[in-house]
Amino acid sequence: DSEQRFQRMLSVVPDMISIHDPDMNILYSNWRGFAAVPEPKRVIGEKCHLVYRDLDRICPDCVARQVLETGSSVHRTVELPEGIWVDLRVIPLIDDTGRVEAFMEWVRDITESVHAEEAERASAERYRALFEQSADGIFVHDLMGEIIDVNPEAVSQHGYTKDELLRLSVFDLLVNPSRREGILRQWQSWPLEQVAIIEDFHRRKDGTLVPVEIKTAKVLFGSQEVMLAVVRDRTDYHQAREALQQSEALQAAMVECSPVALYGVDRADRVLNWNRSAERLFGWRAVEVVGKPSPAVPESDRDQMAAARERVLEGEHFTGWEVSRVRRDGTTFPARLSAAPIRDGAGSVVGVMYAVEDITEGQRLERQLRQSQRMEAVGRLAGGIAHDFNNMLGVILGHAELALGNLDPTEPVAADLEEIQKAAQRSADLTRQLLGFARRQTIQPKIVDLNAAVESMLQMLARLIGEDLDLRWNPGPDLPPIYIDPAQIDQMVTNLVVNARDAIGETVGRITIETASVHFDQQHCATRPGTSPGPHVMLAVSDDGCGMDEQTRAQVFDPFFTTKDAASGTGLGLATVYGIVKQNQGHIGVYSELGEGTTFQIYLPARATETREPAIASTPTAPRGQGEVVLVVEDEPALLAMTADMLLEMGYQSLRAEGAEEALRLAEQHDAPIDLILTDVVMPQMNGRELVDRVTASRSGIKCLFMSGYTENAIAHRNVVEGGVHFLQKPFTMDELAAKVREVLGSAWHGAPG
Repeated sequence: DSEQRFQRMLSVVPDMISIHDPDMNILYSNWRGFAAVPEPKRVIGEKCHLVYRDLDRICPDCVARQVLETGSSVHRTVELPEGIWVDLRVIPLIDDTGRVEAFMEWVRDITESVHAEEAERASAERYRALFEQSADGIFVHDLMGEIIDVNPEAVSQHGYTKDELLRLSVFDLLVNPSRREGILRQWQSWPLEQVAIIEDFHRRKDGTLVPVEIKTAKVLFGSQEVMLAVVRDRTDYHQAREALQQSEALQAAMVECSPVALYGVDRADRVLNWNRSAERLFGWRAVEVVGKPSPAVPESDRDQMAAARERVLEGEHFTGWEVSRVRRDGTTFPARLSAAPIRDGAGSVVGVMYAVEDITEGQRLERQLRQSQRMEAVGRLAGGIAHDFNNMLGVILGHAELALGNLDPTEPVAADLEEIQKAAQRSADLTRQLLGFARRQTIQPKIVDLNAAVESMLQMLARLIGEDLDLRWNPGPDLPPIYIDPAQIDQMVTNLVVNARDAIGETVGRITIETASVHFDQQHCATRPGTSPGPHVMLAVSDDGCGMDEQTRAQVFDPFFTTKDAASGTGLGLATVYGIVKQNQGHIGVYSELGEGTTFQIYLPARATETREPAIASTPTAPRGQGEVVLVVEDEPALLAMTADMLLEMGYQSLRAEGAEEALRLAEQHDAPIDLILTDVVMPQMNGRELVDRVTASRSGIKCLFMSGYTENAIAHRNVVEGGVHFLQKPFTMDELAAKVREVLGSAWHGAPG
């Protein structure tokens, strides 16, 4: 029974167990011994070296000999020829007399564990090589922060020796060691092998700070839990990132401060960015359009723009393309469009950048320039002709006078000569006017008080226009003197008053003459060719006559252009006024609407004298708005756009209406409050007073500011606006607009200190 139990026990052991006599004969083997035989053969009773090694003699390295000789057990690790590693135990079996009567071999296959140990050893060697050769600093420290090991790169990064680092804690390297307690708590609860990435700064031995990226994890170091920290010096990255941030900030600042509207779209035509100039130009804020198709493209242009966008996405550029664009209030304007592809870091085109410029003002200035050039050319031609013609007229007049002196007045030919003389005299008057237009007449300028010069003419002017017309004189106070030929003042005032009389016709009406002292700044002059900054004196002549349409206004200063019949006018009156103004370095403007009268404004530079300096009011700093909503109503698109842009620049919100009907629609549809109506006085269909009355009837509390190219006195008497209302004279500067709007909105403002 005992033997059976023993054999059953050995039969389940996975190791090979066998018993041999001193002659190496196998007396017993468990199943593993039989399985180790390479081919079927006898086992029990056979020599072990013959069965397992196929040798006819004892193995040269046989361990059993030593056991038989010494009677002691032997334990060895043996590599067999087949590359198999075994753990061999040979145990002597001793009888009662102490003699070794047999021995037992216990053989365990340990090939896998040997290979595992070799792999572990190789892994350790690889780890050490990686540890030593890593381009990143590596720290091994315990859960209290004490450094256990560091690699050479960590030594190089921090400027310490390895021995110095091993005497430190990682907290000695931190910029803010007060974080110690919080970090220690984190380490205690940190799961094994969980990796965290931290951006921080380490302090070198010399005190300098190094930006670092730390990848840290809790690992087992033998049986000890430690923290493994891989530290990468990020100095180059930080420098590159700072340079990139500076570059991006510079580009963003350039985009934001650009006076040109800039916006980008992606390949699907969704807006990527929208600068401040785009907000001012189009009226939409960036937050309202980013991520959506651009709302500024008119529906009629969308197909054309889509085709152009596809060309740019293929790498093309284009500049100076004249297109139409639409504002938030629905108004359209002419624009100059440029486009370029947006590329990513790999050079692929990912979108399109557009630059949009409003060319409304440019087109207006171009028209003015063409008119000025045309007038200049006509003036040179007229002056040359008039100069030569004057000489011939002198000959005709002289000979006619001589012939009349030698004739009896009763002679029939005398009457003919008198008619020749009259015609020649009228022609001489025309040539003088032509010379005035061409700025070639002989003048004798002097220091003149404009108020005194006009006052001296009032009696004559009253007789000239007749009793049916009311002549009003409104002199401005403290006018600086001007430098001009007094006769030219007579010419200009007389021509303008006669023109006003003819515009009124046979009805009862009023003519107003005004003067004022004004000062032009650089901003004002930048938008008005031919003007120069500094103090000026204004002379204005207004009437409430028939007015002019746009086509007539464009030709009003052309020589020989007249709306009168041939017997009533030559077309040189206003041309002469224009020539005199230009000859004296001034400029002239006209404001008129059909049925609403006309105002001519002349600006002449002030002239200082030895005893009197022109009063130049310092231009105060423009007051800022606080986001108040201003409804701007103006039937001239260029002026509407300019005024709205000024208000946006000053901190106001603006609603644009190109006429009274559109203003009424906007006032009805706008849900938020409207703080102020800034409206032109004279407009087609409905004047400013009527518009304000209709808007305030449904929206109480709205304040109003009227503006006009006509002077306040010229329009107040017609009950379009009442005297004393808030009024802004065109043309105005941005500071003048800002001060007036702030005044109307009720905020006290006294200009810049000092």
